[in-house]
Amino acid sequence: MNDELFVKSIDDIIINSKNDAKIKNALSNLDREAKLRGITLYQMIHELMQKDINEERAIKWLKTT
Repeated sequence: MNDELFVKSIDDIIINSKNDAKIKNALSNLDREAKLRGITLYQMIHELMQKDINEERAIKWLKTT
C-alpha cells in the first residue's frame, strides 16, 4: 500500500468514526499515545499494523518448525 492510499484509508476511518463511539474513542486513544511518542496518528497506526503483521508471521513460522 502506498503512502497516499494509506493516509486516505485512515482519513476515511476518521471521517466515518463520527458515527461510531468505539472507533472514535480508539482513535482518540491512539492519537493521545502518538502525541506522547512524538509521532503522528498515521505513524502510530502504521506501527501497530506492522507489529500485528510481524506477530502473525512469527506465529505462523513457529507452527511450521
